[in-house]
Amino acid sequence: MDCQELINADHASLESHASALSSLHPIILLVEDERLVREVAGEVLKSAGYGVFKAASAAEALQFFEQNAADIQLLITDVVLPDDRGPELASKLNAAGGSFRTILISGYPERMIAKGRGAESAFFYLAKPFSAETLIRKVQQILSTRQMCVSAHWPR
Repeated sequence: MDCQELINADHASLESHASALSSLHPIILLVEDERLVREVAGEVLKSAGYGVFKAASAAEALQFFEQNAADIQLLITDVVLPDDRGPELASKLNAAGGSFRTILISGYPERMIAKGRGAESAFFYLAKPFSAETLIRKVQQILSTRQMCVSAHWPR
């Protein structure tokens, strides 16, 4: 079973791995220009036991990344930011030495985003608006699968 198949697996089969990861306090970099979305999503993630740094722009995210690159395990970014696009931000951070997965969030349907550019297929997607439960489930699945893939020496 490859990593993508694990992501698509039933949430219940990943729950024990997610619980173990939550206790390690993974660091999430959340980049969202809409203040309300950023604050609420950040609080939801913190309440689930994750460490969260919230950025309102790509520039703010890059500044945080320079000091904390090794700690970031997940990037959650809006597709459209005032000073960059989410996929390009993720590429810049990965090129600068990051080793993390990326969730793109957007109010646009996934098919419209993927149709516009092929690179987005390398990222996970979460449509806005999303519930707290949906956000936590997606994060747990991705972080659990990343840990399983790294542990099994699968490509990231």
